[in-house]
Amino acid sequence: VCSSDLKAALHDHPESYLTAVKTVPWYCGDFMCLLGDAAHALYPFSGQGMSAGFTDSILLSSLIETHGNDWHTIFSEFQTKRKPHTDALVKLSQMSFELFRREKKADYNAIYDKLTSIVHSVAPQLVKPSVHFRVMENPERTAEYFADHEKQRKTILYTGIAFGATLITAA
Repeated sequence: VCSSDLKAALHDHPESYLTAVKTVPWYCGDFMCLLGDAAHALYPFSGQGMSAGFTDSILLSSLIETHGNDWHTIFSEFQTKRKPHTDALVKLSQMSFELFRREKKADYNAIYDKLTSIVHSVAPQLVKPSVHFRVMENPERTAEYFADHEKQRKTILYTGIAFGATLITAA
C-alpha cells in the first residue's frame, strides 16, 4: 500500500525524540513574532498544543485591533501576556509525558487526580479540580492554575496523604 517514495522518506527520517520548546524572546523588534509551536512546542500528551496556538492567534488579533500598526508594542504585549501561560503548559505537557512513560501497576498521579476530583465534587471550596480541566476551561489563566496546582500538591504532600497513596501504588 505504501509507495516507494513514502517508504524511502520514512526510512531516511526515522522517528525523533519528543521535545518541548520554551524560547525567549518571541519577537524581533517590529519585524517578526513567533507563535504556536515555534514559540512554545509542547509534548503531545496534554492535548493543549493546538489550543495554545489558537489562543495565541486570538490574542494577537485582538492586540492588532487595539494597537494598529505599532508592531513593537503588539509583539511585546503579546509575549508578556502569553508566555507565563505557555511556560506552564510546557511544564504540564512534560509532566503528562513522564506519566505516560512510567511502567507501574498503579500510578500515584492518576490516583491523586481521581481523589482530588472526588473531593472537589463534594467540597469544591476545599480542593480545586485537576489543573488539566481548569486549563481546558480557561487557557488564559494557565499560569495561575498551575501555581494553584503546585501549592495544592505541596499541601497534600505535607498532610501525609501522598505517602499513603504512594504505599498503595508501590509496585
